[in-house]
Amino acid sequence: MVELELQSRDAMLKRRGQYPAPAVRLLLLARLAAALGLAGTSSLGGLELEQWVATDAESAHDLELAPAVVDVAMGELPELGVTLAWLLDFEQTDFVRAVPDWASDLREAAYLPGEPGLRSPRLLAGAAVAAWCADVEAGADGHGELAARTIEAIVRSRDPGRRGGLPGREDGAEIGVELGRLLTKAGPEALEA
Repeated sequence: MVELELQSRDAMLKRRGQYPAPAVRLLLLARLAAALGLAGTSSLGGLELEQWVATDAESAHDLELAPAVVDVAMGELPELGVTLAWLLDFEQTDFVRAVPDWASDLREAAYLPGEPGLRSPRLLAGAAVAAWCADVEAGADGHGELAARTIEAIVRSRDPGRRGGLPGREDGAEIGVELGRLLTKAGPEALEA
């Protein structure tokens, strides 16, 4: 995300409507990553985003909300009774093991990586980014072929079933349906809280 958001200092501190400035978003992601046990601020590559944000009142105010956002993101989601970590089924070790190998497989086009399951598509997305970065660094062409192989691998590895109901709910409420219902009935004030 750092590479995608990196711009001039002024642009990094500019809000987009109700959307926080890129520097604030990156710091929020770094804090969330740290809460998940990943490389947090070290993933920012030495950028002094905290110092930049401190010079801009609006960005500084937005960043003050970050601990509360992280707490909500890491805690049990209201009305769903599950955590975001449970919904995402995130395992850091999956990325450490799979992404480098799958990136090589995608670049070399000898084998389409992935296996059917919930984790494979997100691992393949990470592998595709790593493969693309390696291609750019090597000056290689063929990004369209890499994209086509990635899409084919993601489609082939999708989970064949459905993600079951919410744990502890006898009414059989489906996660996506329930989450969609909550988001569509929420007004702006609930989404900003």
